[in-house]
Amino acid sequence: MACARLHAALMARAPPSAPSRACARDLGHRARTWSLRPHSRRRFASAAAAAADHDADDAAAAGARTIVLEAADAPRSPPEASAPRGAVVWFRQDLRLDDNQAFRAAVRAANRRGGEVLCLFVWSPDEEGNDEGASWAPGEASRVWLHHSLDALDRDIRRRYGGGGIRFAAGEHASAVAAAAADVNATAVFASARYEPAHVEGDARTRRALAEGGIELITLPGHLLFDRDKIRIDMERERYFFGTLMPFVHAAEKFGGEPGAPSPAPPTAPIAHDGSGGAGGVSTLASLGLIPPSDAARDWSAGLRAEWDMSESGASEAWAQFKRMGLAGYEATHGRCDLTHKSSTSLLSPYLRFGQLSPRRVYSELRDARFGTAVDGVEGRRLSRTFWHRLYRREFAYWQLGVFPQLAVTSWRSHYESRGDWRWPERDPAAAEDLRRWQKGETGFPVVDAGMRRLIRTGWMHQTERMLAATFLVDYLHIHWSHGARWFHDYLVDADLAINSMMWQNAGKSGLDQWDVFAGGLAPDGSARTHDPNGETIAQYVPELAGLPPGHLRHRPWEASAKTLANAGVTIGDTYPARIVPDVDAARARMLTGVLEVRAREVAKAAAAAAEHAGSRSDDRSDDSYDETSRRTDVLVDVFTGADYVVAPPGSTVAADGALFPLSTRKEFKRALAKAESGKLAAAMGAARDWALARLDVAATGAGARGAGGGRGCEPSADETGFARAADIGRKRSARAAAAGHSHSHSHSHGGHSHSHSHGGHSHAPGEAIGHAHVGHTHGGGAAGRRSGSRSQGRKTPRSTGGIEHRSSSWAKGGGSGRKAAKGLTAKEVERKKVKAGRREARELGRAWSSGLGVGDVEGYGDESSDWD
Repeated sequence: MACARLHAALMARAPPSAPSRACARDLGHRARTWSLRPHSRRRFASAAAAAADHDADDAAAAGARTIVLEAADAPRSPPEASAPRGAVVWFRQDLRLDDNQAFRAAVRAANRRGGEVLCLFVWSPDEEGNDEGASWAPGEASRVWLHHSLDALDRDIRRRYGGGGIRFAAGEHASAVAAAAADVNATAVFASARYEPAHVEGDARTRRALAEGGIELITLPGHLLFDRDKIRIDMERERYFFGTLMPFVHAAEKFGGEPGAPSPAPPTAPIAHDGSGGAGGVSTLASLGLIPPSDAARDWSAGLRAEWDMSESGASEAWAQFKRMGLAGYEATHGRCDLTHKSSTSLLSPYLRFGQLSPRRVYSELRDARFGTAVDGVEGRRLSRTFWHRLYRREFAYWQLGVFPQLAVTSWRSHYESRGDWRWPERDPAAAEDLRRWQKGETGFPVVDAGMRRLIRTGWMHQTERMLAATFLVDYLHIHWSHGARWFHDYLVDADLAINSMMWQNAGKSGLDQWDVFAGGLAPDGSARTHDPNGETIAQYVPELAGLPPGHLRHRPWEASAKTLANAGVTIGDTYPARIVPDVDAARARMLTGVLEVRAREVAKAAAAAAEHAGSRSDDRSDDSYDETSRRTDVLVDVFTGADYVVAPPGSTVAADGALFPLSTRKEFKRALAKAESGKLAAAMGAARDWALARLDVAATGAGARGAGGGRGCEPSADETGFARAADIGRKRSARAAAAGHSHSHSHSHGGHSHSHSHGGHSHAPGEAIGHAHVGHTHGGGAAGRRSGSRSQGRKTPRSTGGIEHRSSSWAKGGGSGRKAAKGLTAKEVERKKVKAGRREARELGRAWSSGLGVGDVEGYGDESSDWD
C-alpha cells in the first residue's frame, strides 16, 4: 500500500504530455524499480529514505552556516507540462562530484521541477584576475592543470550519469550563464563560492546581471571549511599575538560555522544532453585556449603530466595513500624533501586548490576514528597535529586575503616596504640578472637550485624547498618578495593567491609571521641540510652534481677537492655555476641593516612626537585637545618591546578594528634595535614610552591590559614573555593527566622564558621516587627515578632497571628533550641548542627594555610552523 501511494505521488508529479528525455529516463527507472522482488524493494525504500535524510542533514548544516538554499530546496509547484524547469551548475574551483554542494543542489532542483542539469564552465580571462592589480589571473602551470582536470571531470560526468557532460563556453560570465539557463529553462544557477578579490567582485556583477533576467545565482560553500566573512578574532580573550594561528583557530571555530559532514556524489543525475548549444557555447575544451601558447610550442608541461594524475580520482588516491602510508609518520618526516613520494608530504595541495578534493572530507575523516586516518583508534588529527593545523592555516590565508585584499602586492608591515636594501629588477640590470638566475635554478647554491628546477619540471616544490628559495631571494639577493610571489604563481600547479601571497610576505619579513622559528635553518650554503641529508634531491634535479659523494659535498661543492670535482666531472663556473653570492654573511647583514633602518625610523617618529608633546606642555598649552578620536596609529614599532605593530583592518576583530596590535617579531630584529647606535635608539624608546601610553591606540589582548595609562598604551604583554604559552601547556597536560587518573604536572617561567613539566599519562605507586633532570624527567618503575638529563636537579638515587623516560616539553615528536644521543648531536639536540641560544638572546632583550621572548620563540612548536603546501 505504501509503495502504491508513493508510486501515485510520483506519477502525479510527472508531466501529462510527452516527457522530456530526462523524464523518460526517470520514469523508465521508476518502472524498473517497482518490478523488483519484495526484498529488493525494501532495500530500495530504505536507501531512498536514507538519501532523503542525508539531504535534510545537508540543508540543516547549510542553515547553521546561514547559507540560503530556498531557491533549490523550497517546495515548488508542479512545472508546466510544456516547460519543465532545469538547473545550471557552474563549475569553477570545485572540479569534483564528491561532496560538491552546488552540484547536489542543482540535481535536487532539476529533479523537483522535472528538468535537466546543465553543467557549465566559462572561460573569461579578463574576469579571472588582473596581473597588474592585486588579484592575478591563473598562471601558466595552473592553466595546464585546469585544462586536464576539466577534461577528466567531463569524462567522469558522461561515464557516471550520461548526457552531454560539460558545456565549455568562452566570453563574459553573465551572458554565457544566462544562455545556459535559457537552454534548460532554469531560474537558478548553482556554484561554489570563490574568494579572490576579482572573483568576489565578478560574482557580484554576474549576480546583478542575471537577476535582471529573473535568474538567481546561488553560491554555496565548498572551497573552504568555514565562512571566512564571519570570522572575527576576539583578541581580548587571546594570549597569543595577532596574526598567529591559534587566535584564528579559536575564532574560526566560534564564528565560522560548523563545516558539517561530507556528502557523496548523487547516485543519478539528469544531465542535459546538448553540451554545446546556446549563445557563447563552444564545442570543445581545446577551443577555450587554456593551454598556454608557450606550451603548445615547446610542450614544457610534459613533466607536469608525467608527475600528476590531474583528476578527481587522482585526488582520491593521493588522499587514500597518504592516510595509509604518510599520516602516522608525518610529524617525524614532513620536513624531508627526499622522501616526497613515500611519506614526507601529502601531495594534496593542487587537488585542494582546484577543488578536486573536498576539504570538508579531509577535515571530517581526520576527526573521526572510524575512518582510515585512525591508527589503533587514534584520530588522524591527533596522529599529526601539524597536518591538522595545515587545514586551518589554509583557511587563515583566505581570511587574510578577505580582510586585506592587497595581500599579493602590499606588505602587512607597511613600513618594511621602504627597506633600503631592496633591489628592483625593473630598474636595476644586475638585480634582473640575479632574479633570472634564481628563477632558472642557476644560483650556484644546490639547495636553492634543486628546488627551483623541480618547480620548472614538475610544477611543485616541497615546503622546505620553497622556504629556502624564498629566503634566498629576499634575504641574500635583496629582491622584493612580490617578484618571487609572481614567479611561483606562474609556475606552481597549486598556485593559490591567498596561500602563496601569505607565505611570500612571511618570507619577506613583511607578513604577520616572520618565520622566527626557522631563522637558523634556512641558510642557503648547505649548512642546514636535514631536509635532504644525502643530497638525493640535489642529485635528481641538479644532475651535474650527482657524481659527487652523497652528503655535504653535494650541498657545498665548492668545498670539494680538485680531485673529487674532477672525478665527478664538475667544474665550478663551467658545468655548474659559481655562487651568485660569494659572502652570504655579508649579504644577510645587509638585510638586517635594511630592516633596522625602517624600524629605527618608527622609533624616531615616536620620539619626535613625544618631544613635541613635551614642548607643548612646557609652553602651558592646553592638553584638552587630545581625546579618544585623536589617538594615533601611525607609529608601527612598540617602544616598550621592540615588536612591530599592525593596524587591524576592517572586519578582522570583534571590537578593535583600526587599532594597533603588536606582532610576533624576530628576536634578532629586537636585539638590533636595542643595540643600535650604542643604545641611543633604546634610550629614545624609553623617552617615548609615556607619550605612547597616552597617545597610541593600542588594543587590549587577553595577555594583559593596554597599559597603565587608563587601560590604554602598549606595555609588554604576557604572551611577549612566554608566560601564557607555559601556562597553556601546563593546563592542557594537567587536564590530560587528570582524565587518566593521575595529575602530576606543572609549568613555570623564569628569566624571560618558560618551562612546562608533566607526569601525566602514567601512574606512580606509593613510595615511588621521581627523578628530575634539567629538561627531561624519568620515572622508576617502583624504584627511584633514573637520571635522564645531562645535569640532575634532584637527589642522587639508586639507578632503576625499570625506569621509563618521558618527554616533558613540547618538542616535536622525536628523541625527546632529555634523551642524549649515543654519538654526536642529534637533530633534536641541535634544535635544543638553538633554543637555548634564543633564551640567552631574550635575557639580553630583557636587560634592554624589560621584554622577553615572543610567542613561538621559546619552543619550535607546531602552531607557528610554516605550512606553504
